Amino acid sequence: MSKALTPKEVVTLYPSLTRSEGSLANWRHFLRGPKFFKVGRKIVYRQEDIEEFLFSNPVLTIDSHPGGNGRGHTERVLNSVEAEVREGIAKK
Repeated sequence: MSKALTPKEVVTLYPSLTRSEGSLANWRHFLRGPKFFKVGRKIVYRQEDIEEFLFSNPVLTIDSHPGGNGRGHTERVLNSVEAEVREGIAKK
């Protein structure tokens, strides 16, 4: 079980997330950003929730795409991504 982190600790431990406790407060107000908990009036975050938020939107490059070798495979990847986009649009 991980330790509950205060907003100040989040800013200190995860500067790539934000360097401002104010940004965390704004995100909480608009129900955005990492999951948080209120314990009375105190705000706390779980370390795994911060890390999940940080790594929740990966950018898939040609080299990171499943089955990719980075060479001669660009067209297949683009066709695959294009098909996924079309499929997503068709579902809407």
